[in-house]
Amino acid sequence: MTREEFQTIISQDPALAGPLKKAAGAVQSQRFGILGEAALIAFMLPIARFILKDIGLPWLCDAGRYAKLWQLKFERWVDTQYQKHGFDPDKVETAGNALRKELEQITDKAARASWEQVSKQFAESSGDEG
Repeated sequence: MTREEFQTIISQDPALAGPLKKAAGAVQSQRFGILGEAALIAFMLPIARFILKDIGLPWLCDAGRYAKLWQLKFERWVDTQYQKHGFDPDKVETAGNALRKELEQITDKAARASWEQVSKQFAESSGDEG
């Protein structure tokens, strides 16, 4: 999925935009500056792609398994990938943890379906566009 496709999907669905903006907001409060829509997408796309593709959604996993996957995979990804995207690893980790918390709070079926659709699109896409 390209950055443009991700931006289109996010801009059309508040169930997706809200958690992503809140997650990015966790970093903004750390003097990251106020992110415009394009900057938000550029920052959150690789984080969301990794979480949805390689860890999964919390309601589709056993809670203990999800926590273990998160601990094993996300921190390793931050350590190996942040330079590729040009982000501060502490900010990426903060935003990722904030997105995880946002996802864990989603109980609405329609919102979950939106996230599952994006997760499916990431799984079907080839590689790390954007």
